[in-house]
Amino acid sequence: MRTTVEQQGLNGLNAAIQTNGWKAPVIPSAWYIDHICPPSQVSAAQAARAFGRSLLTALDGTAPSMLADQGSTLLAKANTLVALAQWLGAVEGYDNVILAGRARSIAIVGLGRLVADLMPRWGRSRPRCRSPCVSRCDRGAGAHPERRGGRRSVRDRGRNDRPGSAALLGRCARRRSRLAQLGPLPSPGSTAMDPQLRALLKPNEGG
Repeated sequence: MRTTVEQQGLNGLNAAIQTNGWKAPVIPSAWYIDHICPPSQVSAAQAARAFGRSLLTALDGTAPSMLADQGSTLLAKANTLVALAQWLGAVEGYDNVILAGRARSIAIVGLGRLVADLMPRWGRSRPRCRSPCVSRCDRGAGAHPERRGGRRSVRDRGRNDRPGSAALLGRCARRRSRLAQLGPLPSPGSTAMDPQLRALLKPNEGG
């Protein structure tokens, strides 16, 4: 594995993993090797750490390309980093966690740039909202008073900005004028009031 990553890079290592079915080695910490590692496993642990150092060097060498590459090349490298992160994280090891996080953090940079590149390139034109008020503002006509520098109260905006508000205010004004023409309501004791209505208003009045 160490020779593969040093000679063929991350792409070669990922291809070899897929072809040969390699499992990630447990990469322990230096403290583990010095203090609690069984003597029979020291050589394997040291070899795993040597592989980890070579892999870290390859990861650091790939990081600048996440800011320089574009398109399918960037996507392929990001996918390789994600695959290696999953491969390393499938095994419990102190340095496995560190290397998997490093690979994932590098891949996120490239994937973020790819997501940003998916946004449409509008060029000179730009998308317009289909809202009537926004369209009027874009055309420079009928803009909101706030955009023209004027200000209105919240009460005025709520009353006048509703659809058909002018017609509604007109109907209310006509009804008020009609009520004013009717004059005051006769008192219950007046003979001008309808007898049934007078009886309802004064139910205890003797007849």
